[in-house]
Amino acid sequence: MSDTIETTVKGLRLVLLADTFGTRNGDPDLWAPTDHEWDGPTEPRPITDWPRVIDEWRVAKQVEGGTNVWVIDHDDPNFWQISDAVFRSGGQRMQRGYPPKTQKRVEFRNGSDPDQLYSRPLHDLAPDTPEVAEAIERAKAARLEAVAAGKRWTAARKAIQRLSVAEWHDLPPSPKEDI
Repeated sequence: MSDTIETTVKGLRLVLLADTFGTRNGDPDLWAPTDHEWDGPTEPRPITDWPRVIDEWRVAKQVEGGTNVWVIDHDDPNFWQISDAVFRSGGQRMQRGYPPKTQKRVEFRNGSDPDQLYSRPLHDLAPDTPEVAEAIERAKAARLEAVAAGKRWTAARKAIQRLSVAEWHDLPPSPKEDI
């Protein structure tokens, strides 16, 4: 019969270490991973520390495996930003009355919890390259021109004289009102 005590925390098998690591003086028991496929931290620590360590390692692995992309989902390019994409996902989305549609999405980190992700559709994203950065600068300049043109259009439209109440009274009444 084995004297080892094992437990699993967030999918990682841990073993209770012997008292030789300094747990005699009221220090908490120390646990270490036994999983040989685990490539995260292996230093012995109290079991209460392991959930945080596992989450931090999972977040670090997600960010390490990800890449930077431009999120360009807003109409105003001033709200476009670079974010860390960590996963891709996709699948068929069913909508009643329409054929199945494959939705390609990219998932991003949302805080320090490795399971908290949010996604954006592929068509709202651009790679982080110098060419894209130049195109974004051109889009921002074009947006400024469009806003200025919109203001000029509004001012020109407002400058058109409207019918006055006196001119409205000069028009004959509608025949429908005579009935």
